[in-house]
Amino acid sequence: MTLRLRLALWYGALLAIVLAAALTVTFAVHAATHEADVDNALRTTWEHAVAEIGGPPGMPMAMPMMAALSAPAEAASAPTALWVLDRAGVVMTKAGAFSDPLLNALAPAQVDGLRDVTLAGGRVRAYAGARPGGSGERIVVAASMAAFDDSLRRLGLILALMGVAGIAVAASGGWAISAGALRPIAELTETARAIALSRGFSRRIPVRPSAADELSLLGRTFNEMLASLDDAYRRQQRFVADVSHEHHIAQAIRHLRRCERVEQGIRETANLRHHSATLVEHP
Repeated sequence: MTLRLRLALWYGALLAIVLAAALTVTFAVHAATHEADVDNALRTTWEHAVAEIGGPPGMPMAMPMMAALSAPAEAASAPTALWVLDRAGVVMTKAGAFSDPLLNALAPAQVDGLRDVTLAGGRVRAYAGARPGGSGERIVVAASMAAFDDSLRRLGLILALMGVAGIAVAASGGWAISAGALRPIAELTETARAIALSRGFSRRIPVRPSAADELSLLGRTFNEMLASLDDAYRRQQRFVADVSHEHHIAQAIRHLRRCERVEQGIRETANLRHHSATLVEHP
């Protein structure tokens, strides 16, 4: 695996972690905020129903009061319904969006306090409490969370797709960025290969004078090393040339001396021949 690929993968993995954390927090905050809005709306609707019913403390609710009960507003855009139960848990009156199958299927007598009720087909958020000053009546308010849960699942899918797309873009960006970051190393490798083939230490890596990063420092150090090697190589060439020249001079001198000895031998031979000839003529 190349260094460029490793850098791209590391960059993508790091951004994936950051994206996963950010998207998870976004999802959780959105879900918690909406749940809190629904809870506040349920409590407000319950209080409004208590105020609307009214009546003297300790007295049972009269039918005119129950008949005047108005339909509750939607709790944070969720279909909402309310029930009024007597002390035995029997529904005395109800109002709201009972066209919603979840609210229509809810058994209000089973609700106590603020809680989630899971039914076939979805979830209901409900709040129940005894009517203050009443004779045991309980008011139950519930909101269907099916639409919200569906939208939450769609949001989760969208965030997941955004995360995957972000990771892909980050990996591609890391691949492109690493190419520029590793360009000095590629130039260093090419320069070293060219020197190895040509044995010429005069090549240099182009480095911007104003650059102060680690790769620029590596390039300057490599250029200094090349300059030192170039100087040593030139000194070696001059030394070899000088030694070769001196060697040729020494050979020439030895050749001259050899020629002198040969010439001297020839002269001595000629003199000896002349002397011998003189002795023969004048015994």
